[in-house]
Formats: sequence, C-alpha cells, structure tokens
Amino acid sequence: MSTARAVLKVKRSEFKAILKPVYTQEDFQHFLKLIRKEFHNAHHMCWAYRLSDTGMIENSSDSGEPSGSAGIPILNVLRSSNAVQSAIVVVRYFGGVKLGKKGLINAYGSAALAVCQESKWKNYIQKDVYIITGDFSQAGKLEYWLNNHSGKRINELSMDHLIWEIEIPVITDLKDLRILGVDVKKRSGHNQTKEVTRREVG
Repeated sequence: MSTARAVLKVKRSEFKAILKPVYTQEDFQHFLKLIRKEFHNAHHMCWAYRLSDTGMIENSSDSGEPSGSAGIPILNVLRSSNAVQSAIVVVRYFGGVKLGKKGLINAYGSAALAVCQESKWKNYIQKDVYIITGDFSQAGKLEYWLNNHSGKRINELSMDHLIWEIEIPVITDLKDLRILGVDVKKRSGHNQTKEVTRREVG
C-alpha cells in the first residue's frame, strides 16, 4: 500500500503525519505497530481512522495529549476530506515549548491537512457483489460485459457449470447481463467492497 507523509514544525515541536489506506481495524493496528517501531522515541503518537462510507466505523486517540486536542482534529480532517478506508497518525517530538490546547488543536489539524494535501486520491465508488451462474460458453461475453461496466470477477466458484462472484458499481443496469441468459443473484448482506470504499492514497 502507498503512504503519504508530511512534516510540520510549531515552536520547536515537530509533527510528522503519515497517511495510509486501511481496510479493517486489524489493518490499522498493524499500521500503528509499524509507526510505533519506526518512531519509538516520539513523545506522542496521535491518530484517527475512518473505515467505511456506510455504517461508518471511525475512531481517534489523543495519545496522552489533553482530551480533544489531537485525535478529534485529525479525524475532522479525514471527515472534511470525505476520506474513507484511511488512517492518519501524527507523531510529535516535543520541542520544550508548551502549545496549549488551542495550539495543539491547530498543530495536529494542520499536520493532518498537510499530509492529505500531499496525497493523491481516488474517488469513492460504491459497488455491489453478485453471483452469476451460466454455461462456460458464456465466459467470453461475460468478461466483455464486466470490462465495459467497470466491474470485475472477484471469485471463481465454477465446477460443472460457470459460477462467478462479481462486483459492479451499484448504479449498473443489469438488463444486458440477464439478456445473456445467465442467472444473477445479489449476494445477501453485502454493501460495499473493501477495494473501492475509499479515496485511494497514492
């Protein structure tokens, strides 16, 4: 995965912001573990993440800074950027000058904004997952249809006949797909796929 970084200096304190795509809370914990190892001598390691654009999962931490002075400002930058499947960790090296709560809010928010501005983003596209069933002779036409509708095959379940698991944008008209003579069934309980429910960090 790609990451983006930015550095902000405020009254001798240094704020290092790292932005990375994460898909699950486990992904974030792994990311945070790597950052803790890299910046093992930092005074504070504050963070925030957002994991989905529906049924939103988001969290933040002040990591020892005054309550509300670090994690929430970082999270607010992710919110205002409409970022999903994304996490920011801001590492602080204390420079000996206290910034006060307002100063900390500005510093952590500015560091988070700076790393967002350094990043490249991919627009969010919600997708649904379907199971399609048919004859193997239809495989070529199905691949052609998927390529023309920004979809893709994500799983091969075929045995004595063709069974594909596919993902396609939610606004896709399935009429042409059904005309091909395949059975189309939406996968129950599925809202969005991990790969596309985010603004992608480059």
